[in-house]
Amino acid sequence: MRLHTTWLILAFAGQAVAGPAADEIRESVRAYRLQHEPAIVSEFAELLAIPNHASDSANIRKNAQLIARSLQERKVETRLLELEGLRQWLPPRETGYESLRAALDEIGGW
Repeated sequence: MRLHTTWLILAFAGQAVAGPAADEIRESVRAYRLQHEPAIVSEFAELLAIPNHASDSANIRKNAQLIARSLQERKVETRLLELEGLRQWLPPRETGYESLRAALDEIGGW
């Protein structure tokens, strides 16, 4: 019983410490979304307007370029990956992997 009570107290203490920070983050994200909603929806609509069929490499490339541009505007380093000789089977892919890995390395999460 004592162990159960201790865990219960620790759980509430943890919520008391994390609560305001989580609420502040949630409100900050909500405010950002409300302020930028037209641009967010417009950018998403632009992406959805590009056909996305694996056999249509020209539009897949446009899709990847749009995603790359969007990531670059958000300071994510990107590069288009294509495999020579396999281009007809593999559409281009966009990745922010190197930036993600660097960010994870920085916080010790890789």
